[in-house]
Amino acid sequence: MSTLAQIRDRVELMLQDTGNAIYAAALIDECLQQALDQFNYVSPQGKETVITLPGDGREIALDSITGLTRVTEVWWPYDSDAADETWPPNRVKGFRLWWDDARPVLFLDIVDQSQPQTDEEVRIWYTIPHTIENLASATITSLLPEHESLIVLGAAGHSAMARAVDLTETPGTDAPDGGDSNVPRLKYAGPNPIPRWKRRKRWSSWCSAANRRRT
Repeated sequence: MSTLAQIRDRVELMLQDTGNAIYAAALIDECLQQALDQFNYVSPQGKETVITLPGDGREIALDSITGLTRVTEVWWPYDSDAADETWPPNRVKGFRLWWDDARPVLFLDIVDQSQPQTDEEVRIWYTIPHTIENLASATITSLLPEHESLIVLGAAGHSAMARAVDLTETPGTDAPDGGDSNVPRLKYAGPNPIPRWKRRKRWSSWCSAANRRRT
């Protein structure tokens, strides 16, 4: 995986400015962060963990999960020490993530009136942002090599757009073309962290609703 310096060099190469005569390193780093933020909105890292509950209740604090952005799947009841695997798993069909003064809280909307108890386990699939080593103090680069190229492309586009703004404000100069054409491609990049079974269920529900509207 590449470091910030290596990815920045690739952006500078695309911009034909390897000596930073036009595009300052600070500007490129900001544009890399913007491109990474866009990528993370579409394709963040998928993670999994098991939480032992400190108390009874449907509301579960997720403060212990650093960088949490979404919860994509929940299994409960769950026993990590069980001798035999439970399959199909006990997927919670109704849950939502909300924020209480910037603290993530998972709410289990369970129909049968039951609720998790102290010392029970909940298995959670969730997402966190990808990082680039040394960008915003990150310690690792989590992107796949092919996804690094998308970030380079997006950062180059953002840099060109920033340069265009600068030149537009300077009399007697022409703004470069093409910067904005590189940025939207990030919207379609990377795998979807939402499980396939849930995507199929959403598609089936949408089709059923569409059919009802026709009748």
